[in-house]
Amino acid sequence: MLPGDPSQSRCRDFCTPQLRRPLDSAQYTSGEFRDLLDANGMRQSLAAPGQCWDNAVAESFWSTLKEELVYQQSWPTRARARHAIFEFVEVFYNRQRLHSSLGYLSPAEYEARGSGQGKAVNAA
Repeated sequence: MLPGDPSQSRCRDFCTPQLRRPLDSAQYTSGEFRDLLDANGMRQSLAAPGQCWDNAVAESFWSTLKEELVYQQSWPTRARARHAIFEFVEVFYNRQRLHSSLGYLSPAEYEARGSGQGKAVNAA
């Protein structure tokens, strides 16, 4: 049984099917799980076994989002939370916040320099 398979759950008559994170890391590499991804037009991002750093930047992002925004206040509505998260990511995180993994540049500066558009940006 795959996670999120509504035909195998107790709530199959009223639950919306959704793809959930496998509980066991071995499920990520199973053929059945990859077939499910393919059937839904998804591509799996997975490094070789034992390479735990492949997801470090993404995990750092989620930690930063939670610590610097989400846990700082309560959110009265989902719409308010979505708007605040959008502003945090698109305005602050991508354009202003410096990232150690990018040589202490913002992602926008890093991309501009990589594409040749950031020549006017002074090196830190």
